[in-house]
Amino acid sequence: MDEQSKLPFVNSARISPPPIIMERNGNQVSLDRLDNQDKLAWCKYGEKRENEFVERFGSILHLCLNPAKQLDETEGKYAPDLFNYREQRPADLKTITTPFYTANNYGMNPQTTITLNRKDVARYERLYSRILIYFWVNYERSEQFGQVVDELHGIWIASFEKVMRLILVAPIHRYHQRTGLDGNAKDSYLLDLRSLTPCI
Repeated sequence: MDEQSKLPFVNSARISPPPIIMERNGNQVSLDRLDNQDKLAWCKYGEKRENEFVERFGSILHLCLNPAKQLDETEGKYAPDLFNYREQRPADLKTITTPFYTANNYGMNPQTTITLNRKDVARYERLYSRILIYFWVNYERSEQFGQVVDELHGIWIASFEKVMRLILVAPIHRYHQRTGLDGNAKDSYLLDLRSLTPCI
């Protein structure tokens, strides 16, 4: 990894071993075998990580699970995951465990590139314009597509106002295997972690 792409290595933010997830077909699989297009299974995985995140970092980051999630299924189902009680702002968690190995195709660095669904951004803009977004990044050293990504563990934050400025110049990656009909986002903005604020 070159000097320009170096980021803080924060071992205290290391994620716990991945849980066993139930896929939509009823099979139990480990995270590395989970179907990337199985949105429901990934949502269940996300819920487990949200609970772990709050247990480990909630007091440090002034976060709790969003009370709105306890409302009936219609109102609470799509509410943001978290709530920052010091700033009185809703918050969302993005758990990122797989590097974007092909970031070079967009003139970006795989070590520091993360994705943010355009679908999520549109929903934030419509409903939660004061939201804070936390990116919990956990990479082990790995190589794919001829690209080596070094170990990295940390938490970065961006206000929605900051995100709106960043996406003005952010590349967009389109997932050709997705139609959007199953709830999966069809495309994502590519962001650079170095443009965000490290908080742990």
